[in-house]
Amino acid sequence: MTDNYLSKKKHFENRFASLKEDRTRLEPEWKDIRSFLAPDTGCFDDPKSDKKSNKDPYYTQNINTLPMYYINNLSTAMVSNLTPSRLKWFKLGVEDETREESIWLTNATNKLYRLYEAAGLYENLYGSFKESILYGCNMLGVQRDFRTAFRFIPMTAGEFWTQEGHEGAINSCYRNFALTNRQLLEKFGAENLPKKILDALEKDNTEEYHTVVHCVEPNPNYLPQFKNYNNKPYLSAYYLEDDNSDRFLDYRTTSYFPFMCARWERVENNPYGVGLGRQILGDVKSLQAYERDLAKANKKMIDPPLRASNQLRNAKTDVSANGITYTDDPNGVLPLYNVNYATREALENITRITQRIYQLTYNDLFYALLNKDKSMSATEAQGIQQEKMTMLGSVVERLQTEFLKNLVETTFTIAYQDGWLGTPPQSLVGKNMRVEYTSLLAMSQDINDLSMVERYLRFVSSVAGINPVAARKPDILAMCDFYAQRLGIDQSLNVPNEVVEEQEAQAAQAQAEAQQAQIQQQNLVAQAKAAKDMAQAQTISGGALEEMYGQ
Repeated sequence: MTDNYLSKKKHFENRFASLKEDRTRLEPEWKDIRSFLAPDTGCFDDPKSDKKSNKDPYYTQNINTLPMYYINNLSTAMVSNLTPSRLKWFKLGVEDETREESIWLTNATNKLYRLYEAAGLYENLYGSFKESILYGCNMLGVQRDFRTAFRFIPMTAGEFWTQEGHEGAINSCYRNFALTNRQLLEKFGAENLPKKILDALEKDNTEEYHTVVHCVEPNPNYLPQFKNYNNKPYLSAYYLEDDNSDRFLDYRTTSYFPFMCARWERVENNPYGVGLGRQILGDVKSLQAYERDLAKANKKMIDPPLRASNQLRNAKTDVSANGITYTDDPNGVLPLYNVNYATREALENITRITQRIYQLTYNDLFYALLNKDKSMSATEAQGIQQEKMTMLGSVVERLQTEFLKNLVETTFTIAYQDGWLGTPPQSLVGKNMRVEYTSLLAMSQDINDLSMVERYLRFVSSVAGINPVAARKPDILAMCDFYAQRLGIDQSLNVPNEVVEEQEAQAAQAQAEAQQAQIQQQNLVAQAKAAKDMAQAQTISGGALEEMYGQ
């Protein structure tokens, strides 16, 4: 294999064909999930034709829409509890950060929040969480944008093909999408378009669609010790699917992987993961079958098929409500058969299946606070939050480490490289940045840690009544820092320990000086009193002698 094989379009076409073959086994299940749970998602055909596809049949087959409602509820709850748009859900930090570094990182975090709002991140996060819940996996792309620093590229199931690296992390993504001739010109420029596109534009054929393939994969020739334009960790290539030449629309190396992968549950030998859609699909199909049967049975009981004698063949019959039919036939018009459908049992099964789907989609956990009595105590509310974390701990951890961490780091890289975040302190250069999560779900475990700290302090307080030495055990300043960190309090709102210790030393010195001055004052008063008493004693003593000698 030659060194320049990576610059050949054939390499990417062969890799794309291999990825398509690997994903084929998952597509029948994904199409069922789309049909029964999310008709507006999924693109499994030619992206040009899918833009005109009619998805009404998917809606008409689903009589009971509660499963869709539960999935939407869970998606909303995940966004609200992991990445709330009106609250701070992450912050940037480094090890042993100074006050100056903390202030710059806080300002950078706040700028990222504003950039996310401008780029429409939170609308895209809802779709990403929803599709990871349904299909097990979703990809969210990011690209530079000179107006908003970056913009996001939402993708639906079927539009992307992916693969893991040897460490289990997603590091390759291929996708296809449709663009018109006009959009191709806007995105790639006339100099990069094939002749047939330019000819179509010359004839004012601007709205004809073409399928574009975008490929991103690791660059095996990357050398970290060398810094130059073409030596970056990833390869990115665009080409037209219907172009038989070896021409790229765009080919470059990039310093970051521009796709973030949200996986609900990771399994071996399946880079796409597994979602709740697989778990509840059987129940959803059963629910729709029961609903159809119940509707059919009710319709037959209300308006059953009829039988009548031949005498009534030409007679005028009225089978409407309160209608009268005149006939000599004693049997008249009768139902063809009796419908003995077990309606009560069917309704019980529908309720049972619905409740199971409700629980499998965690609606009972996320909406427990709404369904509970308003007089619920704070302890009960905290218990519910802890239960959420227990049930969803692995999912939350995976979404944070695989999806949100890459999202924050990639957008930070773009914004920093393009000058949106300003110049950092020199002391930050070379330090590894970390992303700390401060959302409700992420902080559930931290809040549990804080309750242990409070419990320890209560214990020390009670023991100190027996032995006052125990009160010296806790490092109160360190505990205050720990508490603030776990609650996500901005460090700039806290006085540094060095300042507190200096203030304490100054206060202690001032107190000691005041005590010394008070002692000195007391000594002076005592000395003055002693002198006065001595003078009085001498006066009394002298008067007594005079009386004695005068006699």
